[in-house]
Amino acid sequence: MIKEKLTGESLSKLHPTLGDPGSPRHVQVRSAVEELISRLLKVFLEHPETKTSVSPNNIFVAWDTGQCRCILIDSGPAPMHDYSRFDFEEYWTVVIPRKIAQYRKAGYL
Repeated sequence: MIKEKLTGESLSKLHPTLGDPGSPRHVQVRSAVEELISRLLKVFLEHPETKTSVSPNNIFVAWDTGQCRCILIDSGPAPMHDYSRFDFEEYWTVVIPRKIAQYRKAGYL
C-alpha cells in the first residue's frame, strides 16, 4: 500500500501531537495543510471530476530540512463531495478532531 511507503505521517496521527495552536510546529503544519487544501479546492472547482476526499487520514505530512510538505493520498475520485461551503477553521478545529475520534473507534488509529 502506498501509504505505508511514504515518509511522514498522516494528519490524523500527527494532529493530536501538534501541541499548542501557537507553537511553531502547529502553525507550520496548519499552514501547509491549509495551502494544500486551498490549491485542491481550486482544482476541484475547475475540474469537478477530480474531487476526492480531503480527510485527515488521506493527508500526509513530511518534514524535509525544516520544511513541512503535505501530500494528498486517496484511492479515487469522490465527485459527489460538496466543498462549496468549505471552511478551513471549522475543518481544523472541528472536523479533524471528530474524524480522529471516529478513526480511533473504528480501530484505524
